[in-house]
Amino acid sequence: MPNDRYLQNVAYIRLKTLNLGYTLPVSISSKLQADDIKIYLSGENLWTWSPLYKITKDTDVTNVWRAGSQLTGLDSDNTRGDGDGYNYPTLGTISVGLSINF
Repeated sequence: MPNDRYLQNVAYIRLKTLNLGYTLPVSISSKLQADDIKIYLSGENLWTWSPLYKITKDTDVTNVWRAGSQLTGLDSDNTRGDGDGYNYPTLGTISVGLSINF
């Protein structure tokens, strides 16, 4: 009988990319003598949830040991340090932009 004592659920859900844009009304852009004004907001890696976070928030759940080996057909190489789950946490990025056309 296989031993499942040390198995962990490493499933996760992530909001990886979010892009929002808004074009200001002509009544506002005409006051600035512009043809159009657009505002942008972009974010990457904004939110991740995993049941593994009950144990630690510092684990990169997308890089847990052998988590992707079935998908790629490759075995994890522990000498490189990939797949051990102890890498830096995934960093989030937020960008804001403004586009004005005259």
